[in-house]
Amino acid sequence: MQDEGFDLCHWEAGGLIGDLRQPFPHSEAWNLPPSFWEGEPNPEEEDTEEMEDELWEAWDQKLEEQYWAEAIVNGAIPICHEGCAIRFWMIITGELKGTIWEDLRCDNQGIRPLKDDEGNFVTFTDWYLGWLEQSLAEC
Repeated sequence: MQDEGFDLCHWEAGGLIGDLRQPFPHSEAWNLPPSFWEGEPNPEEEDTEEMEDELWEAWDQKLEEQYWAEAIVNGAIPICHEGCAIRFWMIITGELKGTIWEDLRCDNQGIRPLKDDEGNFVTFTDWYLGWLEQSLAEC
């Protein structure tokens, strides 16, 4: 199951999970280039509400196809939801299997691997133990 707004749905129905049989396609942080974001609509004052709606619908379609495409996270599963559509993903297929990535696409910042102070990829064990230590310290 995955979160879908204020409810849950099956992974297959949600459009969030990519093909888990395929290797994770990234080895470094990923985002679309700045030129993509320059295409975000900036309606003019004289635009009608209908024209503005058409601009935003076209932009949303472009985002779905190029930014929220399931293939971007092939080989990964979401393991933690931080709120506001920020998620942590664990890579389960490919060279980076077992590492954790942060999904900041909701803020147009793409996805990036979690790395420790030495620049090494954070594994699930590292991530989980860090969370556990922080939680216990807060108690």
